[in-house]
Amino acid sequence: KLPYRKSHHDNGFTFQREANDLFYAAIFATNFNLVYNQVDDYFDDFSPPSITRHLWTLSIEEQYYIIWPLVIWCLTSLSKKQYLWAILFLDMMVMGSSYFSSLATINKMGTSAAYFSTWCRMGDIATGGFVYTASR
Repeated sequence: KLPYRKSHHDNGFTFQREANDLFYAAIFATNFNLVYNQVDDYFDDFSPPSITRHLWTLSIEEQYYIIWPLVIWCLTSLSKKQYLWAILFLDMMVMGSSYFSSLATINKMGTSAAYFSTWCRMGDIATGGFVYTASR
């Protein structure tokens, strides 16, 4: 018997749910689990949180660290000036997409889904990249 595990009669915690949450955490997709499987509502004070809810931000960062270097690698054939302008343009596109994605997600899926969504959060990371690239 696992320590501190509640039974299936207590507030929706089950071994299956915990195993599913841990699987998504292991593949850096906790935020997808929270959004698409509607495992957790961040703004609901009365439902029990997922055991991996705190990993949603790490999932978004890891998704960024996997995808963005591939995008950068695709731009390596450009001159330095073209490269910087391409990065600035892509950052602006991600910021705009993130804003509109947030609006659509809040409208269709609710504020909790927007809070955990990769696309809704990528604008924050792109803003930092834009400021850094513009300062070069």
